[in-house]
Amino acid sequence: EVRPLDVRGLARGLTLALSFEAEPFRDLGPGAVEVVAEGGVSTGPGRMGRAARLDGEDDALVLPGSRPRTLAMWFRIEDEGVAGWYFAGDAREPGRAFILGTYREDALPASWDGLASGLAIAFFRTEVLVPASDLVGGWHHLVLAWDGERRGRVALDGELRGGAVAPDRIAFGPREGFVLPRSMDVDPALPAILGRFDADWWGQIGGRPHFRGSIDELATWDRQLEAEEMLDLFRFETSYCEAL
Repeated sequence: EVRPLDVRGLARGLTLALSFEAEPFRDLGPGAVEVVAEGGVSTGPGRMGRAARLDGEDDALVLPGSRPRTLAMWFRIEDEGVAGWYFAGDAREPGRAFILGTYREDALPASWDGLASGLAIAFFRTEVLVPASDLVGGWHHLVLAWDGERRGRVALDGELRGGAVAPDRIAFGPREGFVLPRSMDVDPALPAILGRFDADWWGQIGGRPHFRGSIDELATWDRQLEAEEMLDLFRFETSYCEAL
């Protein structure tokens, strides 16, 4: 028996909801935060209606600084290789920022041999690596739920996923999630940026400074969603940004 969606429960703690149905992009969440578009960000076919389309040249979306505990989105990557599409915090200091993106096994340090290509949640000198194939060219749903310190879970395409925390390659299972070696303190005063990331080390592992692809149904919460709530977001047949 399929458990009914608890829309009211999922709305608790919602801080941002972007469905990208019309320009200028409008936050449907309770705070109605301002979204600043850089370059020529446009809309294109999305997973639920329309999506933000980033051209890989100079497009980016800038969101006000915050300290989300859960981040959910649909994404579609159009570039082979290393791609990054969400950056928050200060990359000059370890543990003060993170980036969401992909990694390739042929770009990893030799000491990490054996880790397959997949999804990366990089906290700068500490990376959560989740093996996943075929991330390029189709729509995928990601939920990152984090307690703001050391523990978190990852759901990809409606399934909790396991992986490893690098550089020590500490394995973690899908249900228990990852445990970071130290608490992270992402600076809430700095904006979050979708589509642009130009740190020197990013280029050294083959990352492009701008993301080419699409983002849809971007939502954040000020609390860590429970495992079942993370999976419920994938079950929505229409826009959860509009429903919540």
